[in-house]
Amino acid sequence: MNLGLRGKISQTHELIRKLEVAVRENTHQAAHLEKCRSNIMRVRSTMMEPLGQCKRRIGFRASIPKQTPEGDVEPEDTVTLALEQEQAALTAIIEQMKNKADALGEMLERHHVAKYAPPHG
Repeated sequence: MNLGLRGKISQTHELIRKLEVAVRENTHQAAHLEKCRSNIMRVRSTMMEPLGQCKRRIGFRASIPKQTPEGDVEPEDTVTLALEQEQAALTAIIEQMKNKADALGEMLERHHVAKYAPPHG
């Protein structure tokens, strides 16, 4: 074999080695993303119980007849206001987690498509 051919074979082997390393790293990153997504979904599902409790408390407070003092001025219900703020905060957090999980899912889907897509050309 001539020297030029050996050089090209050596370069090809080096490119193959680098490609194998990149594939391993990419697979590791995809596994990490999937783990992150699972953790986000697990935390999100644990947030649903406090949200449900908050909604039940708001419903319970709404079912209690209000005692209006003389002058027909209804006092501010700070407990209900606090519960409504808690509900809004929990809802926002749950929505953010859903959006992050969806974004990670899309990234993983793109990774899966790119990994198994036929080469272009």
